[in-house]
Amino acid sequence: MYSIDEKLQKWNYMVSWRERKKYQVIFLSLLKKLKITTNLYYNYFFRNWYKLNEVRVGNTKDERRSIDAVLADPETNKAYFDIVTGQTDYVGEALMLRANHRVYHSRGIQSKGEYRTMLWDGYLTAELGLRYHADSEDRFQQDDGYSMQGGRMQLFLKGLPGSNANRITTAHAWAGYWLAKWSKGIVTLTAGMRYEDVDLLKRDYTKADPRRTGMVRIETSNHARALLPGIGINVKLLPTLSAFGGLHKGFAPPSATLDQKAESSVNVEAGLRYTTTKMKVEAIVFNNNYSNMLGSDLAAQGGQGTLEQFNVGKALVNGLEFMFQYQPIPQHLALRLPLQLSYTYTNTKMKNDFVSSAWGHVVYGDEIPYIYKHALNLQIGLEYKWLEANFGARYNGDMRTTAGQGRIAEREKIPHHLILDASLKGRINKRLTLTLNAINLTNKRYLVSRHPSGLRAGHPLGVYGGLQFKL
Repeated sequence: MYSIDEKLQKWNYMVSWRERKKYQVIFLSLLKKLKITTNLYYNYFFRNWYKLNEVRVGNTKDERRSIDAVLADPETNKAYFDIVTGQTDYVGEALMLRANHRVYHSRGIQSKGEYRTMLWDGYLTAELGLRYHADSEDRFQQDDGYSMQGGRMQLFLKGLPGSNANRITTAHAWAGYWLAKWSKGIVTLTAGMRYEDVDLLKRDYTKADPRRTGMVRIETSNHARALLPGIGINVKLLPTLSAFGGLHKGFAPPSATLDQKAESSVNVEAGLRYTTTKMKVEAIVFNNNYSNMLGSDLAAQGGQGTLEQFNVGKALVNGLEFMFQYQPIPQHLALRLPLQLSYTYTNTKMKNDFVSSAWGHVVYGDEIPYIYKHALNLQIGLEYKWLEANFGARYNGDMRTTAGQGRIAEREKIPHHLILDASLKGRINKRLTLTLNAINLTNKRYLVSRHPSGLRAGHPLGVYGGLQFKL
């Protein structure tokens, strides 16, 4: 089961290039009761990575197989599988590798005013904010053909840039919010309102126009706006015990597809928080009721990888979160031993039927795929002066990879697994910090996905070092 995936990891994602730039300017205006903060930002991110997309044993359409189909049934598709594993030579376009050339830009300006005063014998903090944001995604992808000779790949025919995907998607959004927090005695009330207005445009220049002259450009647009209220309360029952709750409306913008609806939900949470100088315990129950949930056509979830969103419809997501923090060593000592345990239980349920290329045929009552029902995390730290060490354990329960109900079929399951990690951090001086991280200490073999293209193994043993220098 694992050997197939291990052999193919080197084919699926061969090469990756990344470039990132980030700029931010902050302005502050401080008055006696009023504080105004304004941020201007710009982000640039470029990435290009190779992945095996198709295998060919001839020039006709019938002699082509997607890598998904080959791995789903390697015996029936033995001729294709033998090329992938290097058992059979083929001179020509045998392995079609997709170059996922993408450029992302984002920019904007946001300003927030904060005002503090006394009101009705209580303490009031009010915020008013406004933001303009614009971003874009530029896809200029191609398929390169490789032959297989002597167990090694050889470039046979380089694809024309833009011959696979040639489109630019942009978004322009205005957002404003008002938030007020009022405290008196044991009670703290929080109320707010947010407004979102988003314009989306996709310009597809098609494969026929790699120079982007616009002669055959196809444009689709969408627009979404939402008013999002929220309210919360915190009551201090005892000096160390508080109860809290909240009711909020959720929103996520749609894609640029015409008539695509925005995601909408009503989210409720309630919990208890116990806090002392050494200990903090928190338990929260949550319920998210979606009137329209959005799904994305991701290759990693069984889709075609177009990233187009689709309407899932009504859904319910609820569960429990628990967190425990403890510091057993007295504060006056230099040595620290922080302990933290967190657990999340998540239940999901579809409340209507629908069909999509990514999720297949979904019926009422199905669980949403790729969501762990049980997730447990343990962290143990040791801090002394300039040195900090941490040990972590991550447990995830069984997870289904296809929407369904009842017991998870083996072919649709990611089995539960426990992974151990560790890290070291040394602060050499005020400017220099050294880090060392070890992932999957026991080099455990485990699965994380069945999409795209069959079984995907988790991160093997990895050791990474880093250096941080502050000017």
